[in-house]
Amino acid sequence: MTDASSSPVPPVTIHRSDYRPPEWQVPDIALDFALGLDTTRVGAALSVVRHADAPAPLTLRGDGLTPLAVRVDGESWNDWHMEGPDLIVDLGDRQFRVLHLPGHSPDSIALFDERDGLFFSGDAIYDDTLIDDLPDSNRAAYRRTMERLLDLPIRIGHGGHGPSFDRTRMREIAADYLRQAGI
Repeated sequence: MTDASSSPVPPVTIHRSDYRPPEWQVPDIALDFALGLDTTRVGAALSVVRHADAPAPLTLRGDGLTPLAVRVDGESWNDWHMEGPDLIVDLGDRQFRVLHLPGHSPDSIALFDERDGLFFSGDAIYDDTLIDDLPDSNRAAYRRTMERLLDLPIRIGHGGHGPSFDRTRMREIAADYLRQAGI
């Protein structure tokens, strides 16, 4: 009988056809815990590095969490606040409500200027065939997003695809999606 440590086994490479290297690397994470009798506060700071060929945006999930600070390129951004689940960002001459509109993808957002009705919807809604069959699409969430958009008082919307649209056209797109979904 031989000792396993004296008989090195060469490594075996396993190739998986569905393997993809991670799109982002996180080389540094700093956590700070403040433990109290009634609450616990966790501060997290991390740096991320994009792979050169990574097509996906960085997504940090924090459902149910409230940010304590917002930084852009390492600089503090103080003109923001939360209203319910929505982040409000004040740019001085314009204030945007960041709306979480999942369905097409879990992290779809839109920017809405409530003062003048300007709406940047990304892939949440656009004037073309809406896509809800991507690997991370969620049709139930997309239906809730369309229901929310029916009453959003936009003046002009700019989607990630197709022509710009007004409130009437956005309501038609949302209603058509809901009708096709059987609602």
